[in-house]
Amino acid sequence: MDQKLIDNMKQRLIRLRRVAAIAHDNSVVELVTQTADEIEADLRSIEGEVETSTTSAMTQS
Repeated sequence: MDQKLIDNMKQRLIRLRRVAAIAHDNSVVELVTQTADEIEADLRSIEGEVETSTTSAMTQS
């Protein structure tokens, strides 16, 4: 995955965490936090795939 896209997703994640921090409605906090957690898990998975494919490409050279 393109690093620019990953960086963009990280910025969106930061914004969601900020919304959760200032929200006054508990249901909004829960929804935003859950969404942020899902995005964070996806990012870890994507970054792991990128790292694995990079390592694989380096060992094949």
